[in-house]
Amino acid sequence: MRLLEPPMRFWTIATIVASVSCLVLLIAILGVADPALGNEVLKILVQFLLVTVAGGIFLIFINARRDEDRKDDAREAEVRTLVEQIRSAYRKLEIVKRRLRSQMAVQERGRDRTRDLPYRIPTKAFEAAMEELLAAQIESEQVRDRVISRQDLLSQERIERLRMALNYAAGYFADVYEDVEDCVVARTDEYYEVTADCRGLADFLGRAHWRQPPAPPWPAAVQAQYEILKQDDLPPPLRHEALCRIEAMRAFDPDRLRFRLIATQCISLASTDIHLALLRRRWLTPFARHDAWLD
Repeated sequence: MRLLEPPMRFWTIATIVASVSCLVLLIAILGVADPALGNEVLKILVQFLLVTVAGGIFLIFINARRDEDRKDDAREAEVRTLVEQIRSAYRKLEIVKRRLRSQMAVQERGRDRTRDLPYRIPTKAFEAAMEELLAAQIESEQVRDRVISRQDLLSQERIERLRMALNYAAGYFADVYEDVEDCVVARTDEYYEVTADCRGLADFLGRAHWRQPPAPPWPAAVQAQYEILKQDDLPPPLRHEALCRIEAMRAFDPDRLRFRLIATQCISLASTDIHLALLRRRWLTPFARHDAWLD
């Protein structure tokens, strides 16, 4: 809040004018009045000046605090909207996955409930799910673009963390849909078959404890960083560093595969990180700069 910008400009100027007028009037009276009258007038004017200045300052403070509260409420509402958009896009992707799983043709399973490739899914169900997946994937990219463009709400450091996490998640779901675009999915008269060649879809439809790929075939170094990434109680910067190390290792991987488990944690990281921006910094004065709200 700046005192010479609306809505505080009027009250700031009014307070200054009143104070200067009282001071000029005081000097004028003291110059022409006798000492006794001057002392009495001086006392009255000092009291009036104190009341005027103190009242003006108090009014400025109240209006500034009220204006800052309104701005904080608006910013919080916008940040909550961004958080909800991230979660909404992820929920839609999760719905697609569960619908596809529920439509898988029944296969014999072991005692540990494992299910082997290929996964067979009825044609109509698969095609409808792929349309939903494409829409949800595009929405996830749009949400990413909206989040990283809000430099008025989020600090640049936080935006950079969000950019990497949301890029990984959006890139993963794009990889999943590429199996359909590249015609890797085998089709029969009644079913689509997801084989081991469909790396994205196999990982997307798999479970973490299933023995066949889609169980993540990553090396121990990636697993160690994943264990850090998935710890919700760690500060976002530490989880972000783990993601950076995962991306650095992926850069040297000839297949450059992304994995659902990591994409899920990227969504969690982004949601947690942006939610922390809701914390108000109440210790700031009501005259703090607009960007001081950024965390």
